Amino acid sequence: MEASVWGDLADPDGDGCGNLLEFVMQRDPNVADAQLGLRCRLDGGDLVATYRETTATSSGVTWLGEWSVDLGFWMEAGVRYETVETHSGYRVREARISMNREPQIFMRLTAWR
Repeated sequence: MEASVWGDLADPDGDGCGNLLEFVMQRDPNVADAQLGLRCRLDGGDLVATYRETTATSSGVTWLGEWSVDLGFWMEAGVRYETVETHSGYRVREARISMNREPQIFMRLTAWR
């Protein structure tokens, strides 16, 4: 049952987002979210991902943005973070990476214990 219902990587609602990531983004892991609240945009020469982050995250959870130019090799170096709003129970954060004249760049958010 851990792999399908209660584990960190389990996705009981089938929305493509595992339980731990749903926790960090303050989402209900039993309700399929049509949109997870992650927004991406270009800002000058940067790729910016805006997301909600729970303020209940314990010190045992690591949460970061990674980027890639080929979807094969992922790096965390160079990702800059900023809190843009603070609310009760969560904050709105931005993860930003310079595109450095790359023709394409990808970003993902990951969480683990």
